[in-house]
Amino acid sequence: MRATPFTTHCCGARCPTAAGAMSQKRAEQMLRLEHQVAHALSGEREPNAVVRNVVRALCEVEGWACGRYFRLDEASGLLRFQDAWCVADPAVQQFIERSRTITLRPGEGLSGKVWQSGEPIWSQDTVHDPRVQYKTLWESSGLHGGFAFAVVAEGSVIGVLTFSSQAVREPDQRLVQASRVIGSQIGQFLKRKQAEESQRESELRFRSLVQMSSDFFWETDANDRFTEMVQEPNYVESVAGAGEAGWGELRAMFRARSPFRDFEFGRPWPDGSIRYFSVSGEPRFAADGAFLGYRGVGRDITEIALARERIASLAYSDPLTGLPNRTSLSPALEQAVERARRRGAKLAGVFMDLDSFKQINDAHGHDIGDGLLIDVGRRLRTVLRASDFVARLGGDEFFVVIEEVHDVPAVDGIARKLLSELLEPYELAGGKRAQITASLGVSVFPDDASDAQTLMKHADMAMYVAKQAGKNSCRFYPVEPLGEAKSAA
Repeated sequence: MRATPFTTHCCGARCPTAAGAMSQKRAEQMLRLEHQVAHALSGEREPNAVVRNVVRALCEVEGWACGRYFRLDEASGLLRFQDAWCVADPAVQQFIERSRTITLRPGEGLSGKVWQSGEPIWSQDTVHDPRVQYKTLWESSGLHGGFAFAVVAEGSVIGVLTFSSQAVREPDQRLVQASRVIGSQIGQFLKRKQAEESQRESELRFRSLVQMSSDFFWETDANDRFTEMVQEPNYVESVAGAGEAGWGELRAMFRARSPFRDFEFGRPWPDGSIRYFSVSGEPRFAADGAFLGYRGVGRDITEIALARERIASLAYSDPLTGLPNRTSLSPALEQAVERARRRGAKLAGVFMDLDSFKQINDAHGHDIGDGLLIDVGRRLRTVLRASDFVARLGGDEFFVVIEEVHDVPAVDGIARKLLSELLEPYELAGGKRAQITASLGVSVFPDDASDAQTLMKHADMAMYVAKQAGKNSCRFYPVEPLGEAKSAA
């Protein structure tokens, strides 16, 4: 058997057959799996434990005997074993233990090939696959089927996940498609955790230095007027940051003559930027107990504040397009549904999948593909209202939330505009041009679904029918036979 890289195949018109129903059910299973992964990654636990839980979920849901995560060691330029999960089988457990010392270069084994190409690879029988490394390890494990996909962050492969089964296993196109989204989700999570750890180390170093010195010293009188400021920062006379609640809390401390520590606020700088400060102070009293004022120290924490903003961006934004990501979508969609429920209004969820995007990636390279996705995100924002929410789910999938929907024809009109805008040619490097289409699926709350998750699932089902209908079209839930369905084409 040989390792099989995946390509997207186009199917013919969709008929209400058993095979079609099974395919649709499989698509729903993959969507639920992606939600489970997103939920596991939304916590604040230690990264290795989270990755292990994700691997376990994939194994248990999809019937894999074990899963391994190989991390890219940038210092050595090698893939190194990081963590794993497996079933309670001595042969499989020994396979995991013997995997702990494995290192791979680009192009070595299935994992090295995934690292090199960024594309998932399926091996129906690893024992007889010439591209598999460490043959003796596989032969003694009783494992056969193999699947590997990349963990991607900010457009770069940072690791590879591999899964193995005890039986020869046929390729599963739906799982391969889902792996691109899951790999991106895990990559963003790990990148965010890495940034948080780096930030913690930076703050610890900074605090140790601040204990020995401070940026400036300040003192006030009994009427809270500044009487002394040593090394005073050169800000203009207005305030940003902290928020009214924060300032109210500080004023209450002043009235109570209580000490305070690490109160953070922002000040506009003469060059138009905002610089952030942290101040600590304590009250001064005379020998007879009379209040004399406050004294304290302050420091410039602008770099720390900006780093926090970057971490928040990593958690909730797609690093390529700048759009909200899947993690942002779940709470945003739930809040939109609740607003619509309270107002007795309708809202539409639009699940969008680009048609044949992989062919452009294969023909022109990932850099061109990334540029096209950025342009798609920009075009979506151009067509939609400022109040509409659009997120990139991963890969070539997007989701749009349209609130204050009056009727279905209005949504149909928006769908037509989206399809028309996306159909316009895209300028590529070297003066080349490309054209892509999209398949859209629409579900309306409360007509088609009573909650956010069901709304998204029904929109995905409708999108699947649109793609089977020949692409460059839109289908509304409930899904009807192709000849009768409402469509924007």
